[in-house]
Amino acid sequence: MIRSFADEDVPRLVAVHNRVYPEMVYSEDGFRELMEGTLASGGLAWVVEEALLSGYAMIVPDPGLHGVGDLKGCIVPERRRCGLGSKLLGSVLEDLQETDFRKIEHCLADLNSPAAHFFRTHNFFVGHEEWVLELDCMEGIAGVHGDNLTRLQTFSRETAVSLFCRLYEESFSGLPWSQPFTTEEAAETLSDAEDLLFLTLSGETIGFAWIGVDGDGKGLIEPLGIVTAYQHKGFGRLLLLGVLRELISRGAQRVEIGAWRNNHAAIQLYQSLGFRHIKTFTYLAFNLKDDVM
Repeated sequence: MIRSFADEDVPRLVAVHNRVYPEMVYSEDGFRELMEGTLASGGLAWVVEEALLSGYAMIVPDPGLHGVGDLKGCIVPERRRCGLGSKLLGSVLEDLQETDFRKIEHCLADLNSPAAHFFRTHNFFVGHEEWVLELDCMEGIAGVHGDNLTRLQTFSRETAVSLFCRLYEESFSGLPWSQPFTTEEAAETLSDAEDLLFLTLSGETIGFAWIGVDGDGKGLIEPLGIVTAYQHKGFGRLLLLGVLRELISRGAQRVEIGAWRNNHAAIQLYQSLGFRHIKTFTYLAFNLKDDVM
């Protein structure tokens, strides 16, 4: 039986998830919070229940992309290759026809994996590829400084969210990788106003970066942008150098940044500062509506 997720499913469901994804273990409270957040944001979730709970699927709305949802889930190994995954996916696709979702995506690290084969046989196509680049040698970064006209600033939470949304639009509008947050999405996602850094030029705000440092000392940057009028003038490099110095001051020992594979200008900048490509994520997509490009 395939049915909608219920809160009482969490103890059995988290056991299924942790068994299939041992690299991404959740506590019951953590998994419940994940599911509650998904549903509260407009997402959906299903479970497969036979004699035992055998799997689940969830659609997580993609911040910045209205009508696009990330498909996540699994089937326990012993119930694979018997049509159960196809039945679950079919039920998901059928239910989504009655919603505002226009497209769903599933992220994969290996296009030769059984999961990739499964989705390709169900008419999913390659939507885009994203590179993850890493800088693992921070020596010398702290001593590199920009000019006297530019500097990094932080603002109050309300100002930071508003500025971020405006500058994002001015930096990426019309580009394939544009995923503009609404102010509500940015406010909900931002944990600390100081994680949004802004580059100013003689008092004018021309760029931004959203950063963080995880518990393992890994710095994270995404997104990072310069408004169109100031692109290709070296300000992206100044911004990135300033951001790296800030991450070092927060204890980062290495830094990761993401970029679409065909965003050649960004990748060239990152590699010029020592970032190296460490992995590729492929997003397989399925159009739920005929008018989706």
